Formats: sequence, C-alpha cells, structure tokens
Amino acid sequence: MAALLELLLTKVNLKRRKVLQDSICDICKLKEETTAHVLWNCEIARETWACTKASTPVGVSDGWTFQDILWHMIILDQVEEARVAMVVTVAWVLWCNRNVTRTGGKKKSGREMAHWAATYLAEYTTATELPGPPTPTEVLRSLWEPPPGNWYKVNVDGALLIEHKSAGVSVIIKDSEGRVEAALSKRLEVSLGALEAEAKAFETGLLFAKDIGVREIILEGDSMIMYRALSGLSNPPLSGNHS
Repeated sequence: MAALLELLLTKVNLKRRKVLQDSICDICKLKEETTAHVLWNCEIARETWACTKASTPVGVSDGWTFQDILWHMIILDQVEEARVAMVVTVAWVLWCNRNVTRTGGKKKSGREMAHWAATYLAEYTTATELPGPPTPTEVLRSLWEPPPGNWYKVNVDGALLIEHKSAGVSVIIKDSEGRVEAALSKRLEVSLGALEAEAKAFETGLLFAKDIGVREIILEGDSMIMYRALSGLSNPPLSGNHS
C-alpha cells in the first residue's frame, strides 16, 4: 500500500521531488500536507474519524507514518482485525476524496466519507466471504522482469466493477532493483468496456509516470489487444467492448 511505504503523492512528497514549490494543505491551509496530516490531523480527517466507530492511537503527530499507526494498533494496542480494517478503509477514503477534490470533483463531508467507508468495507467483506470458483490444478504465471539500467517499469491494470457500473485502474512503478517508486489505484465513475478499462489503465500509467518525473519507462499490461495496437502490430479496435 502506498501510504504504508510513504509513497502517497502528498504535497510534501511532490515538493521533495521538485514537482511543487508549495507543500501547505489545500483544505485547512495551516500545515504541510504530509501523509499523517491528510489521514489523521487535517480538519476534514478529524471530522471523518469523529463520525466513525474506528479510532486511532492518541497523539498522532504529522511526523508519524502510516506504518507507525498500524504498529501501535496491531502490536502495542493489539486492536481487533475488524477495527484495523475500518481504519485502513477510512484512510483510503480520505486520500481518494482529496484527490477527487484536487481535480475539481465534489468535496465530501466527514459524515459522507464515514458512510462511504462503512459501505465499501461491508461490500468487500460480503464479497470475500462468498465461495470462489474451483482452483485450477495448473495456473499460468508470468514472472515480473526488471527493466534495464536506470529505466523504470510501469505495470498497469484495468478492471470492471459491474455492480457499480464503474471501472478501476491501478498502476505500480518499480526501478531496476524491483523497488517501488510509486503506486496508484483509483475508481472511475463511468461505465466502460473491458478493453476501454485497459486502455484507461495504460493512459493513467503514462500520465502518472509523467507526474512524478519518471521518463525512461517500459509500460506493461496484461491486454494482448492493447499491446498489439500500441506496438503497431494490429489496428486499434473500433470498440472498447472486447475482452
């Protein structure tokens, strides 16, 4: 998880990468936008936590990392798994809404985000409790290969969230040593076909790499249709409703 590795593109991290000059939080305009500030100490974060049944360790400072929070909860306080899951989900919701707001979307209230987190976690719990398909005896696995030299590999994936009539994309960027440089995951509130979701993932990966200042990249996904189209081996499909 990006927050755990301190890879969230907070304004402090973007300033450190020389992408931004200002690191002050856009919401409260009082303190620097660190991971801890976004997830725990900003006014909208405090409002959200107050509306949930979850709670975090007392005295979280802006210098704490997400790993510090989990360490205190799991190791020191020995908090039950359900509460840890809620804390992680609320943190994810806070970060997602901040990104949506930053790009011109609606700013949700603390109560709305608390409800969003509770609903999302309940849906996830229900889905994971359902019996899955039989596991095949042989599974084809592809091994990740590192990029050469000073290059970076950008792995992307797109998925359909049929019940919600939306899609999701995820991106992870690693260097030649396999170290994670940055990661991103977001939901697209639009109805897309399978190939359109993959195409959106490729586009998101390219833009994300550009945003964090990575130029020498190898783009990798699991859609053969997209691979052949981008490589010039076949014509781009007229419709995105292919799998």
